[in-house]
Parts: sequence; structure tokens; C-alpha cells
Amino acid sequence: MRYSKDHKTESRNKILSSALKLFSHKGFDNVSIDEIMVDAGLTRGAFYAHFKTKQVLYSEAILYTFPSEKQKISSTIDRKTYLKKLVSDYLQVDYSNPDVLPCPLAYLVTDVANREPEVRSAYAGSFESLNLKIMHLMSGSDTDINEETILAITSMMIGSVAISRTIPDADKAKLLNACRKVVFRLINAQ
Repeated sequence: MRYSKDHKTESRNKILSSALKLFSHKGFDNVSIDEIMVDAGLTRGAFYAHFKTKQVLYSEAILYTFPSEKQKISSTIDRKTYLKKLVSDYLQVDYSNPDVLPCPLAYLVTDVANREPEVRSAYAGSFESLNLKIMHLMSGSDTDINEETILAITSMMIGSVAISRTIPDADKAKLLNACRKVVFRLINAQ
């Protein structure tokens, strides 16, 4: 039986979503293909219709969160307001909720550092996509876009979420709030 293109895309997205969630919470070495497929509600055989290896899936799951294409934004929207909402949402998400897809940039940074060049390249691509998204949102401002500011914003967001996973809740809220305030100041300065 042949499946429609939509069915294949839906199955692939289920696998990527499950992989991202499981890899982010457990790391690459502690997740099996079987576990990913059970979480996705699919059979192990379906895995190989979409991915050659677990390493290929890992790379693609990292890229899954931040697609490379530019997000279309209405010309009537205030881009700085939209960017502030993006930052606030990123820094307020309850990543301890198992239904929330965690940011692989924050959750997998140390795991990726010890992986194959293809995986590190996927991580770098995802980081670049987030930078480009922020740059695109900042392009509507009255002043020139400062690449250093964009890199600082992205790095603070990722770093604060990564660190927040390791500290008590009271300190976590303080850290994320401090990051949000500094990022807003950087956005307003542009």
C-alpha cells in the first residue's frame, strides 16, 4: 500500500519530534531507535523509510526546531515587539513539561560537542538559523543591524536556558528574568 505524501511528512515529523524530545532529555547514547519509534507511535520499520541511521536522525532533529527558511512576517507588525515576544516565550517555556519540545541548542550543547562533524554542523546550522531569524526581525529597525548584538542575544538566550536546567527554581526564574531584561535593552538600543 502506498502512502500519500502528507502521510509520509506527518510520520517523519512525528519521528523528528519524538527524537528531539528524547535526545534532549536523555542524550544521544541513552535513546534507542525503538524508544523513539514507540514515542512516535510508529513501527521500527518506519524509521528506515525516513532515516538511514540514528546519527542522521540526530542531525535532522537538531535542525527541526529552527528551519532555515525565513519566517514570513506581516509588514504591519512591529518587528521589535514580535522579537520581544519570541524572546519572552523562549525564556518562559516550562521545559520540564514532557510535552514541550526543548530547544536543542540549549539542551544538547555538551552532547553535540562530542559528536561527529555532521552533527556539529547541524547544530551550527540551527544556531545560524536562529541568528538569521533574529536578524530578520531586527531588519525593520531604524538603525543598522549589529551582528555582535544578534550573536549576544542568541547566545544569552541559549546559555540562560542551558544553565537554568541545572539550578534551583528560585534561581532559575531570576536568571531567565535577568537575561530577558538585558536582551530587551539590546533590542531597544537597535
